[in-house]
Amino acid sequence: MKRFLAAFIAFTLLFSAVACNRETEETKKRRRSRSDETEDHDETKTTETKKPDPGPTVPIYDPSDVEVVRQFDDYYPNNFSIPWAEANHIEFTNSDVNTYFAQIITSSYSDQQISGAKILNNVGTVCQPTVNITESVVDGYLDYEITYSEFIPLSAQLPDSVSSYGTVYSYHNIGFIDYYTGAILPRVDFSVDVDSSYVYGNVIWKGETYNVSFYEFRESETLKNETYIDADGNVVWDITNEIKTTILLTVPKEYDGIIMYVCTANDSDTLFEELDDFHTADFIDSYIFGEEGELVEDHAFFNIFDLGKGKLYQ
Repeated sequence: MKRFLAAFIAFTLLFSAVACNRETEETKKRRRSRSDETEDHDETKTTETKKPDPGPTVPIYDPSDVEVVRQFDDYYPNNFSIPWAEANHIEFTNSDVNTYFAQIITSSYSDQQISGAKILNNVGTVCQPTVNITESVVDGYLDYEITYSEFIPLSAQLPDSVSSYGTVYSYHNIGFIDYYTGAILPRVDFSVDVDSSYVYGNVIWKGETYNVSFYEFRESETLKNETYIDADGNVVWDITNEIKTTILLTVPKEYDGIIMYVCTANDSDTLFEELDDFHTADFIDSYIFGEEGELVEDHAFFNIFDLGKGKLYQ
């Protein structure tokens, strides 16, 4: 079952006992940024060695700064008599939604899981996206600028027997579906070392060729990071991360069929199994929602056109 997942090392926390006191030192594992041009990231470059022409430049970013660029093959949407969203009775939400994540406590030296830790929370929140629809710099096209935050409140009870701790977690990223055909838009699954991507290609519909592009950028802010002793004398580590994502979809003016979706099912066990893959940024090609086992009832859906049309047509 394909999903849009991302996992990354969050923090390393060191404990050293001095008499009866615990001293803590916090270090954050630095992820690759746009200015880290001298760092060697060969182990994570699993997509391409040479970037293709990224197509038209959009106004809010420089394609040369994007970490992963992929061109999808010409896509021919299936004909339909009833739009996919209507045939599947999709109900759209206008509020924040809860989603699940998986976390493990690791050694800060080896990234190997440490036994004896107890995870105290696995529920995060995806906030309703903000959508701004504007005229594109490309004639006949619109830019959908979509921003949203996902809050990940990590909490774990730590064993006393180990002196060094880190953490890795995996969470559901959002995806996009075509309202009319149910096709999932191609995109890149981020990894610990990849936080930006640009995917583009041609969609051929009724003999006409349309250029479609998808830019995505992620950044993370730590709102809370503290340890304390609970009433039973256990060491508890709480971290709250806000993951901020900016997406720019450039599509033909006549097109209004963008649906954003997020998994709301409790599949933390499956997410846990994929935590060892957090160094791989995978390209997810288009397929029809449900072909990989997705169930409508396990997801929440946002109608992106409805959320943003007021700013364009007011």
